[in-house]
Amino acid sequence: MTKRLYIQDVTLRDGMHAVRHRYSLDDVRAIAAALTNATGVPVTVFGKPETAGLEIVSALTGARPQEMAIIGDDPKLEIRMGRRAGAYCIGVTTGIVDAAGFGAQPEAERAHQVLPSLHGLLSQPVFARD
Repeated sequence: MTKRLYIQDVTLRDGMHAVRHRYSLDDVRAIAAALTNATGVPVTVFGKPETAGLEIVSALTGARPQEMAIIGDDPKLEIRMGRRAGAYCIGVTTGIVDAAGFGAQPEAERAHQVLPSLHGLLSQPVFARD
């Protein structure tokens, strides 16, 4: 069995403020290289907006990204990640941008739907069961 190590870089762009963005992407790459060197096990660095996390979820669950809904408040992170992977993306304006901010993204990276909150989320047509 092939072993792999995964490093999620939430400290870089995504509000894991316990470290207050003290790590750069180069720092994370250096840590990954050191781990590979020490263990001989390949390391995958992932974090939004990279799709590696969704690919891992897909492999573990058997659900294809096209069967997933990604919900996020940052059009440059969660929504971009979901669109790159082919998932249905829902932006919520409870975070860093308003509806205009979601709409200002390039069309290929825009949320499919933008909601003012998570209230009533599961009643949206995308979640309807046949």
